[in-house]
Amino acid sequence: MKFSITNREKIFFGVLTLCFLFISNIGNSQSDSIQDSKHELLDLYFAAGPVSFPVFAISQQDFKKIVPTSKLMAGDLMDVDNNNYNNFPLYNTSEGGNYQSVSSIALYAQSGITIKLKNKEFKNIDGPWLKLGLNYFSETTLLNSGVYKTKVSKYDTMYMVGTTPVRRDSVNFRGLTYNYSCENINVEATLLYKFNDKGIFSVFGGPGAMIGLNYNGKATVTSTHYQSATDYLILSPTDKVFYRSEYDQKDVKEEFNANPNFSFGLFIDFGIDLRLGNTFAIIKKTHFFAEVKPMFRANAVKGGGLQQSVVYAGNVGFRYEIK
Repeated sequence: MKFSITNREKIFFGVLTLCFLFISNIGNSQSDSIQDSKHELLDLYFAAGPVSFPVFAISQQDFKKIVPTSKLMAGDLMDVDNNNYNNFPLYNTSEGGNYQSVSSIALYAQSGITIKLKNKEFKNIDGPWLKLGLNYFSETTLLNSGVYKTKVSKYDTMYMVGTTPVRRDSVNFRGLTYNYSCENINVEATLLYKFNDKGIFSVFGGPGAMIGLNYNGKATVTSTHYQSATDYLILSPTDKVFYRSEYDQKDVKEEFNANPNFSFGLFIDFGIDLRLGNTFAIIKKTHFFAEVKPMFRANAVKGGGLQQSVVYAGNVGFRYEIK
């Protein structure tokens, strides 16, 4: 699965860039006074990368609470075998079951500043440092499920073509799929410790938390009704040949918008940092870094409760030293 950058995300990145330049000018103009203060502004950073979200199944009855005005989900629930999962239900001769949920890939971007809380160093370990900023998750699916019911009939109809008997096999399929997706923006804070920060290569890590909003929520319900008939010429009790087939499929889709709701997360940050050089000042102050964040996240969904997941976010980026 691939993700693409939308116009909304381009605007977001533009705002981050302007904030980056604005903070950089402030940091450069105030660097002398900051050096003498207890808390020191160290750098500006920007990073981005993919993150894979597990998508959870949800029952018809529970999803009805998210879209109470849905006409496709009105009435009685579809009676299916809740223990049966199949990605290709048209070829499944069982009476019915559930679609398997699939993971969703989103873009994770972050930008902000790093502040040194104390001017202390212990055996090449600097810290604690406070990393503050905004993060953004592009549109990702939180809930994705569905049910289907298939009825396959062998020898459904027998008729004659001339003197040759014809057997008809038929398939009658009804499916209902539903999903919920949203975007996220959060304030993020990480308490960092760095090893060998003054060297070319350094390692960092620490705990962090985020809190913010999920917005642009969308709930989609799709109903599919498929009917097919396949006819075979019966040449003998043990021999048959294909004669003809016909099918008809109707899809009906409903979309609902959801109001913004809150989100939060807890994570552990692990990363490596590489100084780009020691010659020119601008190169000496520029660092490339890569990090991974095992993360617990929760998103409130109206009617759907608190959707929780554990994800692994990874990103790469640059930071520029102000000090």
